[in-house]
Amino acid sequence: MSFPKQGLTPVPKRNANAELEPNFDALRNALGRRRAELGLTYEALAERSGLSRTGVINLEVGNRIGTLATWFAIARAIDVPFGQLMEQLNEPNSS
Repeated sequence: MSFPKQGLTPVPKRNANAELEPNFDALRNALGRRRAELGLTYEALAERSGLSRTGVINLEVGNRIGTLATWFAIARAIDVPFGQLMEQLNEPNSS
């Protein structure tokens, strides 16, 4: 059995009740938009957040969900209150 790297967890598979699930797509899209607004490269965001470049990419493209601590570091790095960033999880799912 292999375990994911610390701080990152695999993305769950969607089910028939997608409207009841957190909207991770909205969260990662918000990250991408904010990173672009700030003109940050993956490398710059990694440096600001203390994450690896690969970790930042995996979060933004949806390969990983991340932990609360990971998203807290991201929120601080992109100058967005953590709670405001997490509100994206409540957006309706489009599946």
